[in-house]
Amino acid sequence: MIYHYRDDDGLEETFEAAGDAGEATATARQMLLGGWHGTVTKTTRLWADVTPEGETLGWRVSAEIEPPEPACAPGGHDWEETSVQGNGGGVIVTSTCQRCGRGRIKNTWDHASDGTILETVTYTETCTEA
Repeated sequence: MIYHYRDDDGLEETFEAAGDAGEATATARQMLLGGWHGTVTKTTRLWADVTPEGETLGWRVSAEIEPPEPACAPGGHDWEETSVQGNGGGVIVTSTCQRCGRGRIKNTWDHASDGTILETVTYTETCTEA
């Protein structure tokens, strides 16, 4: 079956997926991730619309991009929680690496650009309280 793909950056493509909507969704997610060439400092959700050829209604597909974990001393990061605070229906956990001093902030109740809930990770040069 032929599907039409349009991501939120305006890229439009047509692709073929043999099988059901699940295969089309998986292909669209790969297209989202494969087309991403930027860098993120915080977990980011990307979106695209998928519509079967000849149809007017389709569905939204999303994929998350995680920021790269920064380099650390040999042995890798040794994260220690320094703060946990409530945030809506979740928590914000701030951690410090005991080896390099970088910070990591995990927010279990952050919001994506479309307003949906998204668990995010952000890394900082030094530990800062969220």
